[in-house]
Amino acid sequence: MALTEIHRPGTTRILVVDDDPIIREFCTKILNQAGYRTLAASGSSDAMWLMTSSSDPFNLLVVDVFLPISPKLQLSPIQNVYPPVNGDKMVCRMLATVPELHVLYISSSSYEDLLEQGINLGTAPFLHKPLDAEILLRSVKATLEAPPLRLNIPHHATSSPDDHAGRSSELAA
Repeated sequence: MALTEIHRPGTTRILVVDDDPIIREFCTKILNQAGYRTLAASGSSDAMWLMTSSSDPFNLLVVDVFLPISPKLQLSPIQNVYPPVNGDKMVCRMLATVPELHVLYISSSSYEDLLEQGINLGTAPFLHKPLDAEILLRSVKATLEAPPLRLNIPHHATSSPDDHAGRSSELAA
């Protein structure tokens, strides 16, 4: 089966992670209209919870590089065990557990500004906000058609004493 057949709209699950509700809604609406199955999260904790609790795996992560890292008020009775981290760190943790996950970074900072701040996304696809619907769709298609992102993840970035307890403990590290 060709890669493009595997990741076609209707079968592809996308997780959009951005703290800006307007960006989340825009991405979700555009991607849903194109036929993708899309969920959204406002931060890394919620995204990691969705990733580990879903029985149907995500194929693509559209993620803001900068996510809030301060804990938010939790109204849900379900305790979320995942500490908030920035988008790039969240991606490292997710790829350590789900290496076939495709990643598309978004940010209001330019790629050059990210480099100046010490954030190197390597060869990962990147879109600068504000987003354009057509460019978003083309970028999603191209990202899904390319091989999944491979990162050199240092062992200490993803390990914890209870790593052998399962997938959720790996993401919580």
